[in-house]
Amino acid sequence: MISLGIDIGGTGCKCVAFRDNGEQVALSYREYPTKPGEVNLDALALRESVFFVISDCVRKLEDPKDVAAITVSSFGESFVPVDKDGQPLTDIILYFANTESGAFTDLVNSIGAEKFMRITCVLPDASYSLAKMLYSLKAAPRPVWKFLFIASYICFCLSGETVADYSLACRSILFDVRKLCWSDELTSACGIDPAKTHIFIQSMVPELTELSFYYMNLVTVSRLQRNPTVKSEIQMRNFEASIPVGFFCYPISQAADITAFGATVVPVGEDQAPMLEQTREIVRKFNDVYGQTLVEPEIVLPTNRACLRLPGIDGKAKMSKSLGNCIYLSDEPEDIQKKIMSMFTDPTHLRKEDPGHTEGNPVFIYLDAFCRDEYFARFLPAYGSLEELKEHYRWGGLGDVTVKRFLNNVMQEELRPIRERRKEWEGRLPEVYEILRAGSERAEKTAAQTLRNVRRAMRIDYFENGNLLQP
Repeated sequence: MISLGIDIGGTGCKCVAFRDNGEQVALSYREYPTKPGEVNLDALALRESVFFVISDCVRKLEDPKDVAAITVSSFGESFVPVDKDGQPLTDIILYFANTESGAFTDLVNSIGAEKFMRITCVLPDASYSLAKMLYSLKAAPRPVWKFLFIASYICFCLSGETVADYSLACRSILFDVRKLCWSDELTSACGIDPAKTHIFIQSMVPELTELSFYYMNLVTVSRLQRNPTVKSEIQMRNFEASIPVGFFCYPISQAADITAFGATVVPVGEDQAPMLEQTREIVRKFNDVYGQTLVEPEIVLPTNRACLRLPGIDGKAKMSKSLGNCIYLSDEPEDIQKKIMSMFTDPTHLRKEDPGHTEGNPVFIYLDAFCRDEYFARFLPAYGSLEELKEHYRWGGLGDVTVKRFLNNVMQEELRPIRERRKEWEGRLPEVYEILRAGSERAEKTAAQTLRNVRRAMRIDYFENGNLLQP
């Protein structure tokens, strides 16, 4: 019996054939077609080199049929992002390359370095795979199906199976070393996976309507009238004289949306904080009256203050479809540019020479929310940071058009991957339909269980276990 051992290095690869007693019988080596100092490798060139050393080594054997097994080892934390057809989407980023652009740091700050350590037993650092994965997600021209470590990529090319050994998985800092599986908490923080995040159509879950009806008895009309979000929406929509009941009760139906699925945390913008607080009040009231049944959710607000509530492009307090002052995730590049170039700015900044105000200026609020320092080197090299740009604007001598053009470049970069992925899914409508159908079925089952718990707590589950006949 002969085994082939494939060793994939940073500059070349080799294949060694040896018998089960350890005797080496053949060897082949090939360097990759790279230039000195390069930090990327062409995935197809690497695959071709590996296939070459395998075939070259096998040709040196007396009988190729004696080969019984192939083992593969690879270097460091490098990987290949592939699409659903298994085709590489970007070059291989070598383990010593620095691709951190802020996304990794933001992720670690949002989750907490201590939690990373507790789950992965590795101190989070940008040298590991995760930072490069976040970079690749933005650089990939199409949606990433899987990230395959180099050894996993070659095994996939040879067998069609996707596998990863524990040692390489740990180097990704996404692996739960205690459970010996990928950490749902860490992977979900990096993106949404329909296999883990169920996307559904609200109207396909009728249990939400029934829950809303029961919750209505826990809320007074005066409490709904005091809700700041409801009050501002009524004023904005000119509902003062005639408020639709369904609209007035929206905070209650939102409470049903949240509690039906046992949500523990709810990420919202600042304007939705009163709505979530009303949900918490309903939960506490229900549990006080009927016993501990519902989960009281916590609010999660953006850490970046600019993201608490983005103003409309017309300077109004918030974006609104009805006001037509939104930038949509699906907007085409020319539409985004047109909207940004028409944005409201500082009304006192009439001429380029005039000192300007950045506080309350929608253009700078958007830059606070979306700008990263690396964008200056690409789009506005005269400045090194957003603070430098703000300082120049405050002193005067910087026109609104220059700032808006820079914001347009920033927003184009931020929205491009989202728009492209949306278009990619538009071409896969049967899959979208199936995701929504399956998600709606799963959501209804979960909501139905919550509704059963609510009925049981309220003692209106009359036909369960003969309860109608109980005293």
